[in-house]
Amino acid sequence: MAITSMPVGGRLSLRLQSEDEFGEEVLVTRSYQNVRPDADIESVYAFAEAVSSISEGELERVEFSTTEQLYT
Repeated sequence: MAITSMPVGGRLSLRLQSEDEFGEEVLVTRSYQNVRPDADIESVYAFAEAVSSISEGELERVEFSTTEQLYT
């Protein structure tokens, strides 16, 4: 029995590092769901950089994951 997978969704997470009013390090994660799972990686990263440029904090990490449906 052959099992096939079909991409059904993508999720982009940005981790931003900043400081609070007391100078303490703060890590913030912004997540975006329903990203096209077949999206070009360079375009996804460019979007992440654009969002971080208008956000408080420095872009520390970009994660892109896809969800796939398995069927026979």
